[in-house]
Amino acid sequence: IVELTALNSPVAAVVSGLSIGDILQVELETSPRNRIVVRDVKTGGIAGAITSPRLVDLIECIHSGYAYEAEVKSISGGRIEIEIRPA
Repeated sequence: IVELTALNSPVAAVVSGLSIGDILQVELETSPRNRIVVRDVKTGGIAGAITSPRLVDLIECIHSGYAYEAEVKSISGGRIEIEIRPA
């Protein structure tokens, strides 16, 4: 899966330190519910979550052992576009 999407519910304290080209770690959080989060590898902080039409497929791939990363493609105020791709 390779997809361009926007980061949802960005955490201001984490995303304020991001730059275009930064690589983020894509992780599956299972508690309290299944959701995909993106973590800043420099600080370890969660930058936000991912919602996408392919979210179910992405969750299944991660459950199957595939790893993904996200590259910051653009930053415009509070909107951060990322490209999700295999790590």
